[in-house]
Amino acid sequence: MSDIKLFVSYKTKNYVLKSDIIEPIQTGRAIAPEHFESMLGDDVNENISYLNPKYCELSAIYWIWKNYHEIGNPDKIGFMHYRRHFLFGDKTYKTNKHGLVEFDRIDDDYLENDLCNDEKIRKIINDFDVILPCEVDVYSSMKAKTIYKHYKKNHDISHYDIAMDILTKKHPEFIPIAKKYNNQKFGYFLNMFVLKKEIFFELCEWLFPILEELDKKINYSKILIHNQKRAVGFVGERLVGMYLYSLLDKDLKVKKLPVSFVKNTGFVNKNLDFPRQNEITLALSSSNEYVPYLSVFLQSLKEHTSSDYFYEINILERNISFENKEIIKRQIENSNIKINYISIANLLDEYQSLCLNRHFSAETYSRLFIPRLLPNKNKCLYLDIDMIVLEDVEKLFNISLDDKYIGACRDSIMNALYHIDFDKMEKYFTKTLKIENPVNYFQGGVELLNLQKIRETGTVEKIMDVIKNNNFLFVDQCAFNCFFNQKVKFIDSCWNFETYHQAARQMDFISNMDEKIAQEYMKALNEPKIIHYAGQFKPWLFLDEQYAKVWWEYARKTPYYEEILYRLNLSSKISDEAYKSAFKYKINVLKYWKYKFLKNFVFGKTRKRYVVKKYILKQKINSAKAILK
Repeated sequence: MSDIKLFVSYKTKNYVLKSDIIEPIQTGRAIAPEHFESMLGDDVNENISYLNPKYCELSAIYWIWKNYHEIGNPDKIGFMHYRRHFLFGDKTYKTNKHGLVEFDRIDDDYLENDLCNDEKIRKIINDFDVILPCEVDVYSSMKAKTIYKHYKKNHDISHYDIAMDILTKKHPEFIPIAKKYNNQKFGYFLNMFVLKKEIFFELCEWLFPILEELDKKINYSKILIHNQKRAVGFVGERLVGMYLYSLLDKDLKVKKLPVSFVKNTGFVNKNLDFPRQNEITLALSSSNEYVPYLSVFLQSLKEHTSSDYFYEINILERNISFENKEIIKRQIENSNIKINYISIANLLDEYQSLCLNRHFSAETYSRLFIPRLLPNKNKCLYLDIDMIVLEDVEKLFNISLDDKYIGACRDSIMNALYHIDFDKMEKYFTKTLKIENPVNYFQGGVELLNLQKIRETGTVEKIMDVIKNNNFLFVDQCAFNCFFNQKVKFIDSCWNFETYHQAARQMDFISNMDEKIAQEYMKALNEPKIIHYAGQFKPWLFLDEQYAKVWWEYARKTPYYEEILYRLNLSSKISDEAYKSAFKYKINVLKYWKYKFLKNFVFGKTRKRYVVKKYILKQKINSAKAILK
């Protein structure tokens, strides 16, 4: 048994690191849909594995502490993450603004020269009592002046204040260190360290009683943002950093090492990593809740494939259960269709905590990561799943993009909104989106991506900056339009026909479209190749909507047909009392009726503006209802 153990945490399937020193451990395994083979789990003997949604990777650190005899009682213990590792190489590294060294993927060069082999790791660790990650400058990273303000900017500061009160009562001697750490701009993040056994035990004995009491004092029922339910984990990360900082004043040998951030850590399938001959590469995004509707979409796609082509379908997901994955594979896969599941859970968490304002959902931007997740693909077709495919997508995939970054269809609905509320939308188009001609706004549900060109220009980080610096109306879609303006090749609208739902009919969208857009829309209406049920009025909830019958024809062929019917039945039984608990529900209802009434007494642009306001409020009300299902 090694005298040194470096644990690497895994919550999703990724490239697994393992050696005599490096030991992989699955976090939250007690509640995980699948147990990963060839690694430890944090659910054996004394554990808090079931609390992983609150504690994050700290559930694994707790298990190591309480089950030290199970790992051979090593003299030194360390902790890393599946995509963030200590770099034991002797290179000089360039870091990003978050203090991390970026790598595209884990390969032989990375393993040998950066992460290094056991012999090199042991040689470095043996000379020191403490290994720390290099400090992060929170001002450079997030424009926060102190560690305390950094937390306040990204999370609910009341939780951190509660933890400080608990710390003050339990460890009053620690108050000067806590104040000094909270008021500086450099800190230690990521729960990464290598410590002597005695120091590790002192850290855990100090940390976990504080977090246990914090967990009891947090009122989770008042937390509206799901990501913030991990408050114990977020606070715990700062407390670990604070404790590591306190070690600098002790008589210990300390070394600071750079930390990597590996962009693509997925398993490499040798048969599918590089494009096959006549391969059609697709990317979709789905949650576990949306799987029944994903199943309908895939059924329609499967029925319009050709034996002359191979279809690789990459599903970007963060929480699809093992059972659902297997059902979808059995339903769809055959000799020329392959399903790949690519977890983006931790990647989204990375951008949620480091890049995105907390008012945005990181999951919205999953398509941004496609160039990284498919590093050996030069082209990919991204599709929303609230669609039905009526034509072989090979014809769409093989459209030449020339030197353009993206291929997409013009957005007829947005074009109508532009003319309905011209004063406001004209300013939004020209000032925010930098689009002079409203016919050049594209719909984001179907996107043919030039991955090679996107990778060459570092597009992901640039779009993130665009998103952070703008208040977009239709968030990710508007961000793409802003960035890819004049870099898009427009394709026939029949490949992304947006149904003429009841709200569009009420506002008479067609008569408000540019003549060219209206002609394209009417042609696509009669000959759609992909039907897109965009907006709130989904066919699985509104059976009388346009082309809903087509959707149900494919739904009947899926293994989820009974579940879809069950959900439809439930959706009609939501109580009035449940509605009232939705955030701002009452206010939005009152505003909705206000504009519905006032629009009858005004004319021209004012009436159009009131109609748009009523439409937007209706969408918010429907969203509130959906939350309460």
